[in-house]
Amino acid sequence: MKCEICGRDRQETEGTVIKLTDEEREFILLSTGSPAPLQYFYCAPCYRIVTDREQGARLISGQMEMQLRSAGHPHAHQIAERIYNFLIEKSKAKRVS
Repeated sequence: MKCEICGRDRQETEGTVIKLTDEEREFILLSTGSPAPLQYFYCAPCYRIVTDREQGARLISGQMEMQLRSAGHPHAHQIAERIYNFLIEKSKAKRVS
């Protein structure tokens, strides 16, 4: 299988497969305008990065910034920082009292 982050071919046992629900696939379709796959595969090293609160948020916001810059968006860095802050805020652990 091919890792979604690094693009390396790996055996399925060397990573994690994330199966998307119909709701998630619909959200991706509405957000990107292109159909979503049934599943995503991440190799073990990339999965550790994606699931880390700080590194995962940096990776996602950095990828978004690169895409915006390549499209010529003048405020790519500011948008990427807002995405990063949003992801960090959403990923904060909720305390159980």
